[in-house]
Amino acid sequence: MELLETAAMSGGARVRTRIVFTAEGLRVRPHVHPRQDESYEVVSGRLAYRLGERALVAEAGEVVTLPRGVPHQHYSAGPGDAVVLQSISPGLDFDYLIENVFGLGSEGRGIRGLDHVVQGLMWIRYMRSKLLLAAPPLWLQYALAWSIAPIARLAGYRPVHRRFSGEDW
Repeated sequence: MELLETAAMSGGARVRTRIVFTAEGLRVRPHVHPRQDESYEVVSGRLAYRLGERALVAEAGEVVTLPRGVPHQHYSAGPGDAVVLQSISPGLDFDYLIENVFGLGSEGRGIRGLDHVVQGLMWIRYMRSKLLLAAPPLWLQYALAWSIAPIARLAGYRPVHRRFSGEDW
């Protein structure tokens, strides 16, 4: 993933990225953005996505819009990689979120097990760009975030880390 435009660059209007979904790569789990709309312009390859209960495929040249509040998932439809330009609006702090998601992932943290759950709760509790899983129920994710994240902060967890974003939150 490459950041093309940060929220600060767009006056808060959006965050734009270039993403390569590899054919054999991890699939983004079904999730919800309650405060932001997301779109993908497929540059090359084929992007598979689920929007609610519908499974669809977008070809190169197509634009996919994923409205806020609707569970969705996206990944390469194969046989090769899918290259897309993503735009999420409003931008809020989505650039910080993805810097830290990918940064922690590159360190092997925040992608599996209890560390993954706790880090996700930190993002739900402290970031304006909420990225929630489609399941378990949203109310449960919020309840856990509001109760566990402050304790996790005392244990050293942060929603934003200086080594990825230049500041700690």
